Amino acid sequence: MTRQTRSTSAFATVPSRILRLAAVAAAAATALVTQAAGAAPPTIVFVGSSVTWGYTEVEDFGVGTVTDLNGCTQTVGGCKVIGGVPALFKSFARQVGLDYDVYLEMIPGSSLTQHYDTERAVLDRAWDEVVMNGQTTLDFAAPGDPMRITSDTNLLGTMWQARNPNVRVNLLSTWSRADLVYATPGNPWYGTQIYQMGKYVQAGYEFAAVANPTIRTNVIPVGLAWNRAMEDGVADANPYDGITPGMVDLWRSGIPPESSNNYHASRFGSYLEALVVFGSVTGVDPLRLGPHEKAAAALNITPAQARDLQQVAARQLRETAQAERAAKEASVTARPPRH
Repeated sequence: MTRQTRSTSAFATVPSRILRLAAVAAAAATALVTQAAGAAPPTIVFVGSSVTWGYTEVEDFGVGTVTDLNGCTQTVGGCKVIGGVPALFKSFARQVGLDYDVYLEMIPGSSLTQHYDTERAVLDRAWDEVVMNGQTTLDFAAPGDPMRITSDTNLLGTMWQARNPNVRVNLLSTWSRADLVYATPGNPWYGTQIYQMGKYVQAGYEFAAVANPTIRTNVIPVGLAWNRAMEDGVADANPYDGITPGMVDLWRSGIPPESSNNYHASRFGSYLEALVVFGSVTGVDPLRLGPHEKAAAALNITPAQARDLQQVAARQLRETAQAERAAKEASVTARPPRH
């Protein structure tokens, strides 16, 4: 049962990226034309932490189909070669006839500054697409403050633009952490509705995108998709009071080696994350994958569960696109006449 003793408001006003819809459509069209012409596949690199790759539950999926720029990633059991969410993206793309060269560079619990400081040698190259996220609270040292992700977007985006002026930096907006909302007093989201942290983090990434107008950005609404899954009755909103029959648990609840995580994604949460990333980056409707999608079967996700999660991803992506289209139209209408 969700406690709702107080609310956390997101940033008061965050201007919309009115050109983002055009950028997403152009990127998808370019990928299709390039691959149809037989050119080299577009490159995409995932940069982040344990929430980016899909800690433990999906990290063994697709090992060998994607390239770890660090050679291995530190996780349970030591430094391992992983696949995870980047490999899910690769699998989804292949199933709809797209091909990407997929890379990842991961550091557990890291800020993006740490990636720049310690792994610039492998990251500083020409990419077509980048998917990256900062810390789950925007800034561990100052929860809710968007300035770290804002400066990191500029730092890394500028580096990549120097290699490829057309690179798109996709900011992966993460989800509400049940452990902070229900079980950790003293943080900005404790005792709020479970949806509020995801909305606040989304607003932080939107702020970072707007504050870096020279960087070609796209905010991927993963946290909002988690919210939608809970609102639509696909996922349980509170893992601390048991999982409602017929619903999935998006968090890793009671899975070894941590008896009660409620922070990282379960296989269901990571699958939804990958669907939203896939749809946002490629412009392809996740529903095209269908209930018998191959990765879901490998992850022990039933066809009905796969269909429900694909529907959630598709609805969220449509809603985001509609909101941005409305913002673009409002911006055009609001422009003063030229004399």
